[in-house]
Amino acid sequence: MSLLTKAEVLALLADNDSGDISPEDVREIVHLSQGIYGGLSNNHSGIIMQQFNDTPTQVRQWNNALPSIGIVPEVSGATSGTLTIQVSGTYELRGMFSFNGNNNITYHLHVFSDGAELDPHIGFTRKVGTNNDVGSAGFCGLVELPSGSVLSVYADADDGANLRDLNIEEGSFVAKKVG
Repeated sequence: MSLLTKAEVLALLADNDSGDISPEDVREIVHLSQGIYGGLSNNHSGIIMQQFNDTPTQVRQWNNALPSIGIVPEVSGATSGTLTIQVSGTYELRGMFSFNGNNNITYHLHVFSDGAELDPHIGFTRKVGTNNDVGSAGFCGLVELPSGSVLSVYADADDGANLRDLNIEEGSFVAKKVG
């Protein structure tokens, strides 16, 4: 299957001659023909350690926007570490992380939408055994998302108000429209 350009899709539409196809309809047709996906990754090149306590805080340790269509990944500025959904639908969310942190601290990572936890079942809990012990964990789940949703990964550490280090050595956070 080859991907169609916007011009090729428009040429296939019967009412294009009258020019009454909305930009939103064109975007939906292009997305349907090419798929909707996007993501963020971290390959541990100069990303600094971030500190967390028992209050969920957005993970900003990203340095690469993955290829995307219909999702806007941000790796810098005020919206760093976000995926903005442009088309409503059912999305598969996946994350895979290898990280280290402080001795005997349990970390939780979950997906948030517009600053609120999206689904408590899409995330993970992992206890770091010894300082600089690097281990991995991941999550996957399906959710309904409206257009304009801003997704991000949040983390917290089970140690009250004490700040604890978390360093994502390698990581990815991907969204793909599946319905």
